Amino acid sequence: MQSTSIQKIIDLLYNQDNMAKPMAEFVGLVVERQGNQIANDIIRDLTKQIFHTDSSHETIGIKNIGKFLSKLSKKAPKAVYGNISNLLGFFDCEAYLLRQSLIKILRNIIIYVLRPQEIDSNADSASIEQQMKIREIYNHTKQKFIELLLKRFMDKSAFCRKEVIKAFDRLTVENLIP
Repeated sequence: MQSTSIQKIIDLLYNQDNMAKPMAEFVGLVVERQGNQIANDIIRDLTKQIFHTDSSHETIGIKNIGKFLSKLSKKAPKAVYGNISNLLGFFDCEAYLLRQSLIKILRNIIIYVLRPQEIDSNADSASIEQQMKIREIYNHTKQKFIELLLKRFMDKSAFCRKEVIKAFDRLTVENLIP
């Protein structure tokens, strides 16, 4: 049942120009109420479909998928962060719209997931130590994502380079650049 729902969502994204943002909001609500499984399945199926078929001629579908993933990274950033390894392959795609959306996704993950959290000073020492380890892992991951964004300054598409500048501007405003 769920796989047919996921396939219908993907078909709507490919064929209906105005469905990307509302569908991302819908999936974000489902993730909020029921967990990350639907987002995981959609992202997995989307990446399979993009990498195993010639999607370069389907500009409307690619554009919608880019919008969907960008919006979903704001609505359910932890779900997208959990699938980032599937999405990083978009940097190797010919479609600049996918590379551009991945830049937005990395920016949103840095802002909404990898933001340094306050350490609870009232917690016991084991809990504080665990919080420090998590902070260290998040900082390391944030640095890797920033390095990926820096590499995109050399992208062949001016649209992607512009998106990187916008991403660094936003990260600077959010005070997330070291």
